[in-house]
Amino acid sequence: MPSYLSINDGEEEDRPLTDKTPLVESFRISDENIVAKTGKGFLGTMLFALNYVNMDTKKRLGSFSIGLLTIIIVVFVVSILYNSVQKAPIVFLKLAEDQAGAYF
Repeated sequence: MPSYLSINDGEEEDRPLTDKTPLVESFRISDENIVAKTGKGFLGTMLFALNYVNMDTKKRLGSFSIGLLTIIIVVFVVSILYNSVQKAPIVFLKLAEDQAGAYF
């Protein structure tokens, strides 16, 4: 389903938005049309935001991929650090037992 370009001056009809559409015209997509399709209220706002994010992701797939990879790396490193801090008392106890012997 193609996205449609809406120009409100009445001179031109709605036409499909293509890669050859000038950049200036691509910003003339009417927010009122999108809000009218999605509705108002919380659900309409969420649908509007998801539609915007979806269109932006399709335009800038490289930037989205870099951002996603960055998030994956950060979550991986933070989870390793968190688990290391959780296991630190066990490591120090084991070191102390090896040096002085186990106390029962």
